[in-house]
Amino acid sequence: MNVILGYACPEDAEAVGRLHYTCRQETYRGLLPDSCLDGMSAEKTAPFNEIRYITDIER
Repeated sequence: MNVILGYACPEDAEAVGRLHYTCRQETYRGLLPDSCLDGMSAEKTAPFNEIRYITDIER
């Protein structure tokens, strides 16, 4: 198996948001209250990821 790593850019924010959302749902379901996890969404996470990547790039 070959793995290629690269830097995320603002255009990746939506995909990274979906990844974070899916990982949280699969990891924490049963450990955190359902109401906490049910209030999360990939769409809510994407803007945070975009801001973070823009900030990292400008350093």
